[in-house]
Amino acid sequence: MMRIRGKWRHRLAVLVAVIGLAGGGLAVGTGSAQAVVNAVGACLDANSTHYANNGDNIQLWGCNNHSEQLWRESWVVFNLTNSSGLCLDANSNDYPNDGDNVQLWDCNTHPEQQWTLTSAGQLQSVGTGMCLDANSNDYPNEGDAIQLWDCNTHPEQLWGITSAGQLRNSSGLCLDANSNDYANEGDNIQLWDCNTHPEQLWHESGTEFNFQNASGMCLDANSNDYPNDGDPVQLWDCNTHPEQLWTISSAGQLVNSSGLCLDANSNDYPNDGDNVQLWGCNTHLEQLWTRTGAGQLESNGTGPGPEGPWYGTNGPVYANLYYGYPYPNAPKCTATPYQCTLDKWGFYQGQCTSWVAYRLNELNGIAFTDEYLGRHWPDASGWGAVAKELGIAVNKTPALGAVAWYSYGHVAYVERVNSPTSVVISEMNIDYANGFQLRTITPSDGWPTDFLHIADR
Repeated sequence: MMRIRGKWRHRLAVLVAVIGLAGGGLAVGTGSAQAVVNAVGACLDANSTHYANNGDNIQLWGCNNHSEQLWRESWVVFNLTNSSGLCLDANSNDYPNDGDNVQLWDCNTHPEQQWTLTSAGQLQSVGTGMCLDANSNDYPNEGDAIQLWDCNTHPEQLWGITSAGQLRNSSGLCLDANSNDYANEGDNIQLWDCNTHPEQLWHESGTEFNFQNASGMCLDANSNDYPNDGDPVQLWDCNTHPEQLWTISSAGQLVNSSGLCLDANSNDYPNDGDNVQLWGCNTHLEQLWTRTGAGQLESNGTGPGPEGPWYGTNGPVYANLYYGYPYPNAPKCTATPYQCTLDKWGFYQGQCTSWVAYRLNELNGIAFTDEYLGRHWPDASGWGAVAKELGIAVNKTPALGAVAWYSYGHVAYVERVNSPTSVVISEMNIDYANGFQLRTITPSDGWPTDFLHIADR
């Protein structure tokens, strides 16, 4: 899996949704559609050419204001929070029955507090499968209890929201937390004449949502019920199937109900048309997304990542976190206690040679080891001579993916060429104790002896 660098400090902002009145029932959705963007300006893009169809693939593309890049979230599963800060809770003790009461309780992620909107306009408890029901026997009065009941299309189970934020039953009375201004766990929920007191003000906070494009179609994990790393993501008619249910992790990932994450598959250097896929969730930057002011979803995993420096054994830890280096616990080899452990390429973990071997394999697509092209590659000081013996270009000209070679015994990887005299390199063991960093070098500051063009990108 290629690792993507990018605007690491950004995280996917909480996607704010509002509940709106649609017909006689409750509609959960957002306001205007917005877009989702990559750190170098690449956005989540529905490849539909203005005519969206089921199966259209999802890609990265340079950000623009076209409808293909505008998205909004429509909550499918959500909590309902009273202005008291407590949540609407189905009090069923795991054994739901008709008539179970509904109460306030400290907000949590238990199914008893998760609700979804049915196509008929009822509020259905995810934990019980039963619906929010005004126990009024067709003659509603203030103080009538709110209960759970098998879902049906009777008026007692149809709800809408007012512009003030109340949940109003079809009877004309409102959902009311019977708390007398002092809310406590266990307070019961009742009907009451609608007013603007805090007991009647509610807002939803989503736990699972559809991600809807401006075309009206939804982001869909094309997994056929058996999700795997690399499954493509597509547009499809919006529905409540698991393939279209997404949550936001605390780290800022978009997590599908399959447990896999939305992943920008760009090999560190995104291009228009790069596909977006599912992948096992991790903290690498290709899975971190943020909102732009224009409403796009921007991947934070493209372009230069965090630079450090991180000293000592923190170096491999952060090289793993942000760039996927597979040895976060590399022992110190050139410092006490001098514990040297080989990596899978034949170099010592945590050393400059190990880091460069990793980048050459990961980004340049070559099987680079300490026996590359049949010649032994020793410690860093000998790499220049070996490259020349093998006919590999060795010169003063920087190139993306080249190796910066220092004759005193150090190598680094060229991450970006700003100009012929300004280059960004990544390097490990900067402090002889596994330290790691990215830095910009110039001929007057940190320029190498030569650049080794083993397999430039």
